[in-house]
Amino acid sequence: VQKRLGVKYSVNLMGLDVSDGGYGRYDDEDPGQPFFYPQGYTVVEHKGVPIVFFVVHFKDGTTPEYRAARHLEVDRLVEHITELSATFRHIVVSGDFNDTDSSISGNEISGYLHTRMSEVGLYNARIKDGTHLDATYEYSSNQGVTGNSIDHVFVTADLYESISNTEVISGTGFGKNSAARSDARGDFRWSDHLPVRVEFTFE
Repeated sequence: VQKRLGVKYSVNLMGLDVSDGGYGRYDDEDPGQPFFYPQGYTVVEHKGVPIVFFVVHFKDGTTPEYRAARHLEVDRLVEHITELSATFRHIVVSGDFNDTDSSISGNEISGYLHTRMSEVGLYNARIKDGTHLDATYEYSSNQGVTGNSIDHVFVTADLYESISNTEVISGTGFGKNSAARSDARGDFRWSDHLPVRVEFTFE
């Protein structure tokens, strides 16, 4: 990537607290404040055009406390996007959003994350090709292997129009439930999630 894109600078957002800029905690008793997991953004240039790339990893958990903490992470992210949008036209936000409270109906995804992203003019890239219906995190249940679609790539309008292909990659070393993807211990090699690829075509 660095050979094709000129990296200008990066900003680490890990540990920033929504309320007072302090450091949050993350444990079973207190989900804490964003951001606990490593995340941040990098500004690059492509043919002289600056693009902001965010990488995020939001809190998991399904209790009301964890869901509220995840909403705070979304709010904090939106603050950064709003600030950067005044300077940068092209923004990409990708990662593990753990948005298990979102629901999918056709080409529509509802939930706090997607509502807030739309408010700042970002679109879910995976909707364009329908891959938003494909699970990116698999798990076993009484019905067999199932999963959630919780890994997304959000982009600004011009980038959305430039998307030529999206896919969820079911490859060796990713996911947890296929022997073809696991090592001798039965564990994933690279990630327990399936990667998402988005291709853009620029004139």
